Amino acid sequence: MTADEYTQKFPKVPSIIQGGDKKSAQVVLITDPKHPQIKARAWSFAPPLKTDLPNFRFEVKTRLREAFERRAILNLFKHRNNVILVAGEGDRLPGLMVTALNDLIYVQFYSAFWETELNLLERDIPKLLREVFPDKKFPGMAIQFRNLERAKNLRVHGGKNQTTITEFGVHYGIRLHTHYDCGIYTDMSSIRGSLAGEFERKSFLNLFSYTGAYSLFALSNGASRVVSVDLSNRYLDWLNHNLGLNPNLDATKHESLEMSVLDALEKHEESFDVILCDPPTASSDGKKVSRALDSYEKLLPAMIKRLNPNGKLIVFLNTHAISRSAFEAKILALAPGFKVEKTLSLGEECPRLSGFPEGDYLKGLILTKVG
Repeated sequence: MTADEYTQKFPKVPSIIQGGDKKSAQVVLITDPKHPQIKARAWSFAPPLKTDLPNFRFEVKTRLREAFERRAILNLFKHRNNVILVAGEGDRLPGLMVTALNDLIYVQFYSAFWETELNLLERDIPKLLREVFPDKKFPGMAIQFRNLERAKNLRVHGGKNQTTITEFGVHYGIRLHTHYDCGIYTDMSSIRGSLAGEFERKSFLNLFSYTGAYSLFALSNGASRVVSVDLSNRYLDWLNHNLGLNPNLDATKHESLEMSVLDALEKHEESFDVILCDPPTASSDGKKVSRALDSYEKLLPAMIKRLNPNGKLIVFLNTHAISRSAFEAKILALAPGFKVEKTLSLGEECPRLSGFPEGDYLKGLILTKVG
């Protein structure tokens, strides 16, 4: 629920309240007075609507258990030890994310309301994980608080905020700190797994490579050459650290380019069989900030020039503000002569909730030439 005249009447501290229209109260809300726009999130529509703390806390534990049990049924830990265990509204725990990162549990608050239930979460998340995943050990926990600054508050338990995760046989270094970039995007994991067959004996260009998850995954799946492009020296150093964690991968097949993606496409005279582009929602080159979808107006034509005959483009958009159909229409308009071979979206560990488009933020397309 976004800020309006109605939300101005909400309590000035995070609360559980009953709301609705003038005729009837139809929903239980958890409020977030600190947020400038999102003042409340829906907790329950099902009668009986209760706002007392004992009932709410019992329901929190019930929903946490159900979320963990869903991941156990999906057997997601079979091929990786980075797994999203709670995906906010999709698991009926609005504004709360819980991710397993090997032996660390990473809890993120996207609503300040959860600060009021910190003791419950610190006590019951580890307890429920032991019950649902008795063969797993999670000695560390880090809780990242939401605020309006780029740097978030981080509360660490177990004296540990670094680890190494293994995803589909590839190792990646993880560093939990005050920003959201912990070293890997676990919500992309299932998509990476689905692309395993795209790299055998192929040259691969990874644009906005971040710490190189797709680059190393491509190497592990038989890529003949991989080039990673990112403007951040810090991320490319992190990528090199990840390469060092995987001595079985042939690092001589990999090259890092520290430059803007457009510069790399224009100046690096090489063509590739597969080109992947996942621009940040707002990317900065030090002079200006551009929206990800608009950036494709320059990126896609340049990518096409670097694509080998019969090659594939893999493009992503990371925002709920633009629909899948609008994204696809825009991309196809910018890439005449191409068709959509496959659409990509969040996996089963990130359930999407009907009526909550914010949960359907990650969109991907695999493009091939027509004919």
